[in-house]
Amino acid sequence: VSAVPNTNLKVVSNVVNGIKSLIDDLDLNLEVSYDATHPYIKEQLMTATMPDGTIDGNKLFTIIVKEQYRNPNRGGQSHADVIITRQLLHQNQAMWGYTDFQYGCCLIFVPQERQKSLSFIKNVAKHEAGHLLCPIFHHEMHKVKGYREMKDCLMLEQCTTLNICDKCKDAIIYFWKGIEERTGKIFFKK
Repeated sequence: VSAVPNTNLKVVSNVVNGIKSLIDDLDLNLEVSYDATHPYIKEQLMTATMPDGTIDGNKLFTIIVKEQYRNPNRGGQSHADVIITRQLLHQNQAMWGYTDFQYGCCLIFVPQERQKSLSFIKNVAKHEAGHLLCPIFHHEMHKVKGYREMKDCLMLEQCTTLNICDKCKDAIIYFWKGIEERTGKIFFKK
């Protein structure tokens, strides 16, 4: 997790805690850390900033995925990036979060007026972590036989709760179980 300079540390804490909350709910053995000194984030954001001051999320993700921190041949390692910014998304300025599973990147948009909504920021972070951990869509996009429909799942587009329904939880868990089976690496706590 990285944040632009002068981001309210309570915002950062709620983002980190939201992500950790989902990882704990899923019993995954993944780490979440805050990097206050990410050397390239400011430059990357500036490169992806549109003339109106908003962020082109796709352009930013294309830049981030090429950074040396992700390249094992250059001393990097596979990881996901969560960036907290005070800018808005060019593609949809009403969005609070934007994630692309393919790139392993997530943006949390918290201009000054949004930084007061700390509990909702935690919801957004946990919701976006769901997208970051699995190529699932929003809860309401799929009905699956055998699962009870819930009106308060974290993976609903509005993410008004921290609770994840069994259908969405299973989608993420079984995705990671498949990764374990394919790679032989262990991703769940024992």
